[in-house]
Formats: sequence, C-alpha cells, structure tokens
Amino acid sequence: EKVYNIKPEQLNESDMNCALGHLRNATLSSGRVWHAAERETILEFLVERCVHRFLLRASSIGVADGNIWTPLACAVENDLVSPRIVRMMCFKQPDAIDVKCRCPDNHHVFPLDISVGNREKRNLLLMGSDFYRQYKESAVGGVKWEKVLIPPVSKEAFELALNEAMNRKQWSLVNDLMSDAEVAGADKKMLNRAQKKLEQDEAAKASGLWHRRYLGPVMFFWDVAEDLISSTKRFLSK
Repeated sequence: EKVYNIKPEQLNESDMNCALGHLRNATLSSGRVWHAAERETILEFLVERCVHRFLLRASSIGVADGNIWTPLACAVENDLVSPRIVRMMCFKQPDAIDVKCRCPDNHHVFPLDISVGNREKRNLLLMGSDFYRQYKESAVGGVKWEKVLIPPVSKEAFELALNEAMNRKQWSLVNDLMSDAEVAGADKKMLNRAQKKLEQDEAAKASGLWHRRYLGPVMFFWDVAEDLISSTKRFLSK
C-alpha cells in the first residue's frame, strides 16, 4: 500500500527508469522494493503519477550498454514491459515518440527504431504523436486511455516511416516494415526502392566481412583511425 500513497513530487526519475530497465528487485526512491511480478502495476502507477516532462527526459539510469534513452524507448526495447504500458505512455506524453535517444557510439535513434521485432509496440508508435496528441488533455484522468480505439496503421503512415527509416539508414526497421507496408497498400515504387536499398546494404555488409577476413591487420588499423576521428569529433563538439 505504501507505493500508492506516494505523492507525484516524491517520485524520482530513477524510479521510472529502474522499473523500465532490466534490473531486478529494484528499490524506488521512496524505499519501496518492487519485484518482477509487480512490474505492470508499478509501471502503470509511475506513468499515471509522473509529471509529463519525465517522459521526455533521456537518461542512462537503469539502461543497459551505455545507452541514453527516454522511458518510452526503454519500454519499447524491454520485452518484459507490455505494449499496454507503451500505449499509456504515448497518450500521456505524445511528444516522447519524436524524442531522439543516444547510443554509446554517439549515433541517435528514435523509439520506433528500437521497436524492431515487436509488431504491437511498433504499430503503436507508427500512429504518430499527432494521433495521441488529440487525446492528450483527456486520455489520462479523463477519457480512459484504454477505451480509445487504435485504428489499423494506414498506408500513409507506413510510407512515411519507411521513407524516414531509409533516410536514417535504419535498415533493420526498413526490413521490419516492408511486409506489413505492402499489405497496407503502400506505394509500389517506394517498396521497390526500399527493397533495393536493403539489397545494397546486405551487399555492403558481405563486402565488409570479406575485407575483415582477408585484410584483417589492415582493417584493424582502419578501425583504430575511425575511432580516433570519432573521438576527436565528440571532443570538439563539447
């Protein structure tokens, strides 16, 4: 019962990130310990009570591999977090769908890029922030967010996502979208272009593997040089 008596101002950002992460038996800032079986209840409570800005803030707390992600990105990535919680977050703070997150190699990703392999969560993100924004003022605490009907993803939404994924060179996402986009009636020319890009990416990967297999020492020094250039750019950008 103690957890339900926490006031919103008593919640800590680390509470949300620890609950969303892969940590076990994590401790809330209030002192309340939660366990894996309680995850859904705790997360619903945290999302409902947290202030909106929490869901826009990227953090490394509770996130694996040095990623700096928003709570929504963590929820999308973690298979232990249900699509229901992702849906609740989208209604609570639609803008979180469009927030960039940072990976250890300093490249940026969106929550949609992280959704590969989880069709239900991916489709919730494909609805776009504008869809959820129309319900934002009433969905949590007014019109119950669970009662809002989520329509099938439109061909226009698939086309937009495919085009943006290609521009960002998110080939795993492009591949993940292709079959459903075709079923939705996406433009054939776009689908053909996406397929060609995927084939080019596969060819580039195969070429890279060949170079590493037969030119190992040369590629080692090439990788070192790339790391130095990348580190220098990060240092100068600070």
